[in-house]
Parts: sequence; structure tokens; C-alpha cells
Amino acid sequence: MRSIIKYALLAALLAVAAGLLGGCGEVDDSVFESTADFSVSINVPFATTAPEEDAQSQQEQVAIDANGKVTVNDASLLNSSYTRPSTSDSEYETLSLGDTGLAVQALQQRLQELGYFTGGVSGIFDAQTETAVRRFEQTYGIMQTGIATQAFQEALFSSTAPVYGTAEYQSAVVSQYTTLQRGAVGSSVYALQHRLEELGYPISELTGVYDEETEHAVELFYEACGLEPQPVAYIAMQQSLYAENAPRYADGSPGQAAAGDENTLTIGNVGTLVMQLQQRLTELGYLNSSPTGIYDEETAAAVRLFEEACGLQPTGTLSYSVQGILLSDQAPAYGTVYTGASGDYTDLAEGDEGEAVRALQERLIELGYASGAGDGVYGEQTAIAIRMFQRYNNLDETGAATAQVQAALYSPTALSYDDVLSGITVQNTPVPEASPAPTPVPEASSAETLELGDRGSVVEQIQARLCEMGYTCDLTGVYDESTASAMRAFQAAVGVSQTGEATPEMQRYIYSRAAPFNGIQMYNSTQDYAKLQEGDTGEAVMRVQQRLWQLGFLLTEDVQDSIGVYHDMTTAAVRSAQVAMGYPEPDGIAGPEFQCFLFSPYGEQLQR
Repeated sequence: MRSIIKYALLAALLAVAAGLLGGCGEVDDSVFESTADFSVSINVPFATTAPEEDAQSQQEQVAIDANGKVTVNDASLLNSSYTRPSTSDSEYETLSLGDTGLAVQALQQRLQELGYFTGGVSGIFDAQTETAVRRFEQTYGIMQTGIATQAFQEALFSSTAPVYGTAEYQSAVVSQYTTLQRGAVGSSVYALQHRLEELGYPISELTGVYDEETEHAVELFYEACGLEPQPVAYIAMQQSLYAENAPRYADGSPGQAAAGDENTLTIGNVGTLVMQLQQRLTELGYLNSSPTGIYDEETAAAVRLFEEACGLQPTGTLSYSVQGILLSDQAPAYGTVYTGASGDYTDLAEGDEGEAVRALQERLIELGYASGAGDGVYGEQTAIAIRMFQRYNNLDETGAATAQVQAALYSPTALSYDDVLSGITVQNTPVPEASPAPTPVPEASSAETLELGDRGSVVEQIQARLCEMGYTCDLTGVYDESTASAMRAFQAAVGVSQTGEATPEMQRYIYSRAAPFNGIQMYNSTQDYAKLQEGDTGEAVMRVQQRLWQLGFLLTEDVQDSIGVYHDMTTAAVRSAQVAMGYPEPDGIAGPEFQCFLFSPYGEQLQR
């Protein structure tokens, strides 16, 4: 009955519009061909009893009787000329499922202009509009609530908003990728599931939870790419997944294999995998003909050129390992040289210098095993970073960058330090915690800020904790200059202002597992975060809520009607995150230190 009323409402509006604009009482049947989605549940009030006298005296803009008949009393509702508000003199109104009006119309028009929305501009915030809003949210890392907040609309109506499907759009989306595995939750997982479902992989429900079904679909995608199935969605895999030429799921069979090696493709093989590889060779400039799905002599010649670019013996056959290189984001274009094949590398060790060392250092920095800038000198710090990479990527910890180590380092599936902190492992290699909580746990932190001249057991405990983490200071029980200096070094590693003082929030944070040991740099500059607590409002609160949602500590319904308001559910979510971080005294207050960790790459380890 409700959908009938909604249809009657829109039909009546369109009928009256035709009458008013056409100057006659006849209605053009074409107005009923609107493509708007009427599946959304909109509560439309209608009279079930005779209205009171006061209500009768106030003429409604739209009157609906008990039979669903609609009468439009305010012709201004049909005015289609709407100018979006300027952010300089007016704020956007938050819009969500079920809202109607000219602001919704403008929203739909802008989404349609950028290619995110293909439905009719009806002025009704329906399910199709919500989907378009979620799609745009993905471009700037916001949680996909489907709600058009003020911040959302400012981004949407800005001149830099990317057009859907363009290179700018792909770049914006890819920049939000993080490695995903079983147990991860949030908008990234939702987007992953949506794309897998779009390509036909078996996803029964978009839950936003990386469960067994999602894991299986990811493994099938790896197989469709001709790669060994893996349960982890690495960044390189996601880049292939969101590419326009991503392989669709058919029957799960990666194509015919050559005799003697079921993973090798050669002349005579046919199938969808052959077609995909031909398409990739065409993209890279090695093949000039259209993909046929038949491995012919022309394909073999293109493969030989690709093998030469990879520093390999040209055979004209595609082995399993070469297929992996071809389908990776590091595959060399025609006329360039691949930097990921072990055959291209010479062994490097302490004392070596040059561009190869600089490239090695830059890759270690990119993966989070080192900081700063590469200087081209293979010193002790480079060896330490290599040993860390070897440890977490299941290689012998020698500190030397052999050709094999470099091939693994430049591989698209190389584990980053962020992956390690998120609990991702290679072949179940045990991963030690980055910052274990001290033993014993301190009795309590001070309710006051500690500074030069303060003394007592609380000061002594902080000094011991700083020393434990590698920030050297004197264990005197007096907050002296050595303590302040150690605290400033710790604050620099965290990314907060280097005051040398220990606020109550800092004292709670310093004992947590999230506190970085000396040598781990969360940020290279000071972050501009202010303490947030219950009762606060604004953009900063909204960002914290979004991050907590991404990590699984807040549900959509918890913030559906209170985005940007630090309410009791936000306090509970912060407290839960603090417990996960190992706070000895979780208080639900989001101090600068807490936010620094929350928004850093290391915050991913908190995912529920």
C-alpha cells in the first residue's frame, strides 16, 4: 500500500507540473516514464479520521486523502530551478534515505553529472541515490554510510570531485587501499565485496566483514588471474580487481595447461586466461592485435619480447611465475626494464654504494621498514631494515640484500610493516608485538600534567617505561631535563607537540601497546589533533567516528543520526579501542596521542 501511495504522489506531482507548465489540463503520458526507483520506504502521512478544525484551517503543501489521492496546494514545489548553496554563506543540509525536495534534486543532478548516479532526477532520496552516495564516499576514504553530510556535499560540489571511472577516480580509490584479510571490517571490505559480486564471484551478501565467503571469492580471483590462490587481498590484487579489464568469474577454471606443466601456457592453448594475458600484452605494447583467446605464434613473439624486458631467457611460453609478473602492477611496458625479477639484481651488502642501494632504501621506506630518505650508502641502518623485512617475509635474517631478497622486496605481495602490525603473516610466521606492555603494569597515572621538578613514584614509573622503549633517561624519580628530553623524543615519534611534559592522556598512552619504541616513527611531523571528549561536536569528532567505524568499533546505526557529535556511543567506542591498544586506564577520551595512533597506518592493527 505504501509503494502505491508513493507512486501516486509522484504521479500527481508530475501531472500538476505538466498542467502548470503547459497551460492546460491535459497530461502528457511521457511523464509517467520516470526511471526513479520507488522501492524506498517513505512514510507519507494520510488521514484516517476526520482532521481537527485547527488542522483544517492550515492548508498543507501536499494533501493526501485516505484513498491515496494527492492534491498539490503549493505550486512552488514544482519549481525545478535550484541553485546549490555556496559554502561561503550557507551550510549544506544533511540528506539521507527518504528525504525529498530540491536539495535532493541538486544532489542527484551533481551525482549524475559526475557519473555516479544513473537514475532519474526525482528529488526523492531513494535506494539508487544512496548507492551513488556510497560510491562517491569511497573516493575520499570516508565510511560508506550512504548519508550526504555537509562535508560530503562540499567534496561532491567541489571543482576537484573526480568523474566516476576516470583515472582521477581510480587514483582516489586506490589511495584508500589497505591489505585485507579474514576478520577485517569496514568500508574497504564492503567495496571489495561489491566489486567481487559485480564481476560474478560468489558473494551472497555485502556485509562489510571479511569472512570465509569473501576469502574464498578472493582466492577465486587470484586463480582467474593465473596466480596461486591466496586468502589475503593484497593492495596489488585490489588494483587488479578494480581495473576495467579485471577477469570476470566464469567456472573458476584458469584455462588449459600445456603438456608437462599444468601452469605453463604455450602455442595451442586456448581459454579466457589466454585472452586476459593477450589483453595485458596489448596494454603494455608488446602485442598489436586484438585478444582472441588462442595462444598463437604472434602471442609467443610478444611473450618473448616481454621475457627479454624482464631479463629472462626468451622462450615464447608463459610460465606460472612470468604470468604473475605480467599481471602485476610492476609489469614493464614495452621499451622499459622490469625491476622485480631476481635476474636483474646484483647482491648488495654493508659497504656498497650507488643507485641500486638508493632504490633499495626507498623501497624499504615505502614498505615502512625505514624512515627518512635514501642516501645510496648501505650502512648499519639499511642492514637492520633488511633484517626486519627478512624476518616478517619468511627469509633468513642475514641483513644482506641478495638478488632473491630484492626480488621479494619489490614483489607486489611483499609484506609491509603495516601488514605486520595488522597481524598478517607469511606461512603463519609468528609476529611479535611491536610494543609489548611493560611488566608490571603501573599502579596508576597522575591526574595532573607532569613537568620539570615533579617527583614521586609516578615519575619513576614513566622514566622506567621510557627507558624500556629505548628513550634513555635517568631513573631518579625526579622529572629532570633528561626525562623531558626523552619525552620530547617519544612525542616526536608519536607525532604530537614536543613539549617534554606528560599530560594525563599521555601517561595513559605511554603504557599502552600502541606506544612506539625508539626507532619506530609514526609521523615525521607534528599532527594537529586536539583532545576530544563527550559533548564535543564538529568535523574532528566526525573524523574520529569514521575511523572507529572503519575499524569496527562503531556501527552505522550508532552514528546514523549523530555524526559529528561525541555522544555516549562514541565514548564507548573510544574506550573499546583503548582496551585493544592496551591502555591500563581506558577513559573514552580521544587525546592527541590516541588520535595519532588511530589515524596512523599502525591503527589498522586494531581492526576487529
